[in-house]
Amino acid sequence: MSCCFRKVDTVNPLAFSDTERKSWLKNVYKDIKFVITPVDEDGVDVVIYIRDRWNWSLQTSVDFSRLTTGPLF
Repeated sequence: MSCCFRKVDTVNPLAFSDTERKSWLKNVYKDIKFVITPVDEDGVDVVIYIRDRWNWSLQTSVDFSRLTTGPLF
């Protein structure tokens, strides 16, 4: 996932909110959590925790002499 924040950017709650919303819209993450911790009066540490959703689907394949089916992860 690409991020829209640089090391010198000002903390903008709306930008964090938009990034989180866009991440949820991808529907591939089970959990997303932003943790912002002040380190001094001019800086913060930002940690983003992301837990992937375990995606799977059913796959079917037909060849000349065989039929295969099963889960695809």
